[in-house]
Amino acid sequence: MKFKKRNIKISIVSAMLAGSVGFSSANAGTDVTQNLTVNSSVGAVCTIATEAVAFGAYTGAQKDAVGKVKHTCTSQLSADIKIGKGTADSGTDAAPTRKMKNGVNTLAYFLYQDSNRQTIWGNDNNTDKNITGAGTEEAVEIYGRMTENQVAPVGTYTDTVLVTITF
Repeated sequence: MKFKKRNIKISIVSAMLAGSVGFSSANAGTDVTQNLTVNSSVGAVCTIATEAVAFGAYTGAQKDAVGKVKHTCTSQLSADIKIGKGTADSGTDAAPTRKMKNGVNTLAYFLYQDSNRQTIWGNDNNTDKNITGAGTEEAVEIYGRMTENQVAPVGTYTDTVLVTITF
């Protein structure tokens, strides 16, 4: 029996295609799987920035002003904000006697946690302010008051207090 070369070539190509189709269809239903673990952690973090308590010009009358502590703390993180005694460093941490200075001259002032100016903002566990983080920036107001009838010479009076957030 004599085959033509052309028929043999077609037969070989057909067999190869049938074999490869059969091979791929046999493996098409097989899956290999592996679990992928995905994880992260959230750390306890707080940052703070401040906006000044700027009383402006003092005329001898009681003067109020408001500043801010801006904080960004991890969501649901409990933290405490304390405000130091300032450069005059007088009084106690619980009841600081804060003073702005111009050389040896001073003007007294107080910092409060509430707008009624009843709760002194101090530098201990009894006079700090507790906050709970939201994960975004929040502002806490600082309420300042200069008392009336203080006598001081002309000049610019300043103080610097240390604001600390503990978490």
